[in-house]
Amino acid sequence: MDFVKQFSFPFSVGVVLSRQVDHLRSVEAFVERVIIEKECCKGCELCIRACPRSVLVMSDDFNKSGYHYSVFKNKEDCNSCTFCAVICPDVCIEVYR
Repeated sequence: MDFVKQFSFPFSVGVVLSRQVDHLRSVEAFVERVIIEKECCKGCELCIRACPRSVLVMSDDFNKSGYHYSVFKNKEDCNSCTFCAVICPDVCIEVYR
């Protein structure tokens, strides 16, 4: 406790942790490595082609815009390379490590 009193931090540790938790969209980020916003996806399949481990596939379902959307499958094979998120033109994909 004396250490904390001795040095003044520009921020509170609790504030930093709450910001990190607020940054996560949902609890899914702790479970899933890749989160795809299905309503944003237009089904261009660029993410599927960019994935070196083939963990993304097209869904058989449609989103509200009438497009097939990408789905994260084979979760244990994903290495969080972020290729899918980088190539997505609509920024529909978030990758967590």
